[in-house]
Amino acid sequence: MFVFFQRELSLKNTELRERQRQLVNGYYASLEVLRKSGEGDMFGELMEERLAILRAILVYELSQIPTTLENLQFGLYCLTGSEKRKAEGHLKALVRTGAVFFRQQSKTYELAAGTGPDPYDLIDQFLADESLHPKDALA
Repeated sequence: MFVFFQRELSLKNTELRERQRQLVNGYYASLEVLRKSGEGDMFGELMEERLAILRAILVYELSQIPTTLENLQFGLYCLTGSEKRKAEGHLKALVRTGAVFFRQQSKTYELAAGTGPDPYDLIDQFLADESLHPKDALA
C-alpha cells in the first residue's frame, strides 16, 4: 500500500489533513533517526526489512489499526516462527535506536515524533507578520 500511495505520503503534499501530516512527518522523522543511528548504514535486506516495518506502522496508523506486534507481523506476512521472531527483533532494534516508540500499556508501536516546527505554521506566521515581508523594491 505504501508504494501505491508513496507520492501522496510526501512531506510536500499540501492536501494532507493535520493528523495525516503528523503521521507522515513521524515516518520521515523515524527514517532520519534510523539513518543517524549507527545502524543507519545498513544496506540490502536488513535495511529493507526495517523500512518495511516503518511503512507498515505508517499505513496502520493512517488506517487507525492498532500497531501491535501481532498486527505488524500479520501485515508483513510473517508466517513462520522464525519470521515472526525476526520481525520482533527488528522492532526491538528500531525501539533501541529511537526510530520507533513502544507504548507499554497498549502494546503498540509508534513512529518518532516529527522534529522541528510545522512548515505550514511557519508560512502562516510569515503571512500574518507584515514586518517580515520585504520592502517594495519598485517603489
